[in-house]
Amino acid sequence: MAAGITLRKRMEAIAGALKKRRALSKEPTYTRKDYESFMVPTEGLITVAMVSNYDDFSTSPCGFAANYSYQIFESEKIFGYKKLSLMLMFAVADFQIFPRVTADEIVPKKMGKPDDLVAIVQRFLELPVCQSELEFRQVLANQSAFKPFGQKIAAYEKRGGSDVREFEVYNVTEMSEAFAAYIRRLQFAAALFIEGLSFTDATDKKWEYYILHEKCVGPGGTYYATLGFCSVYNFYMYPDYVKPRIAQFIIMPQYQLCGHGTRFLQEILMDLASRKSVWHVTVESPNAAFCRIYDVVEATNCSYLASFAPEHLKNGFSVEMKDEAFSVFKMSKERARRAYEALRLVQIRRDNGRDVDDFDMELKRRVYANIRACTADRVDDDEICSTDDEPDCSLSGEVDCMRDERTMFKERYMALLESYLGVVVRLEDSERFLPMPKVLQHQE
Repeated sequence: MAAGITLRKRMEAIAGALKKRRALSKEPTYTRKDYESFMVPTEGLITVAMVSNYDDFSTSPCGFAANYSYQIFESEKIFGYKKLSLMLMFAVADFQIFPRVTADEIVPKKMGKPDDLVAIVQRFLELPVCQSELEFRQVLANQSAFKPFGQKIAAYEKRGGSDVREFEVYNVTEMSEAFAAYIRRLQFAAALFIEGLSFTDATDKKWEYYILHEKCVGPGGTYYATLGFCSVYNFYMYPDYVKPRIAQFIIMPQYQLCGHGTRFLQEILMDLASRKSVWHVTVESPNAAFCRIYDVVEATNCSYLASFAPEHLKNGFSVEMKDEAFSVFKMSKERARRAYEALRLVQIRRDNGRDVDDFDMELKRRVYANIRACTADRVDDDEICSTDDEPDCSLSGEVDCMRDERTMFKERYMALLESYLGVVVRLEDSERFLPMPKVLQHQE
């Protein structure tokens, strides 16, 4: 009897344990809302930082929000995280990348696998990236081993009290596997701030690059921080010339608003102008920010030319201005005229508005002539005024054409004045805040 009771208790204990195990192993049910709580929009997700010392950065982290990141991700949302942060950390010299991922919560394994952000970045870049903080720390410790690619073509200093900072510009025309990876990392960083920027073909010998570095001294020795870059494509021009086209230009965000953009661009333009094979320099689809820098640099350069002296500006744009700007700086007629107009506006403001009416009329004539030329190229006279079949409509079409022309004239005239505003403000105190171009220094 006692044995029967003991057996029954054991059976009951086993049954209880099995019941408890089945309860524990029962799969939880998740709702759509549960899954959606782990979906994170990709817009505004990425921040970018250039890092020289990981400990200093961790103490006071700061980064710049990426303007464009849609090209990296295949969809508009990332799965598997709550309060997700993706910081792309670039080593300050060689731009090795560490995608640092942080989140308040990661999706439970039973709900699925979270998206691998490091793998996504690496797949887009098509280059290896640092997989851990430890690996990135080792990269940072070795930044002094990085040496700039190419040939140094210029150097300048910036002083702040007793502090002197040294900057150097390098030109790269010979490609290598190491440089191809380096420039790809730079272009990846730039693509986060410039819409539509793409990777260049490192095997195409018509590409050349300019890199801006700061020569720094750290605990591990001297290293060269990368501040920005410019890519140039050399188009052939019959019979023995090339027409360099600036395709990409950027100063990394943390180095902007310090005057590096204008100085860097001046050195690039002067290096290209010094080559006998160059006909003139062009720019591919410049944005408003680059146009402003471009205008400032070329107006400053032209202010050193005899034909652009203040006493000549009031006489209007001349053949001498066009020819001298072309022979010295390889500038096109249109670019030389813009430099003249910016300098003329500065001179007018210094003279308290004297001759402003004459210049205003000159500017309006140019805008109107450009519009008429574009209209003539775009539309045949027969298409504007065809009276054979519909005489009443011809008058209407002519009136519409005139109205469109007036509207276009007003818009272009105001846009031209607005584009000069930032340039004039920059030049007003002194149009020679940039040094005399080297091509002129050699002539003295």
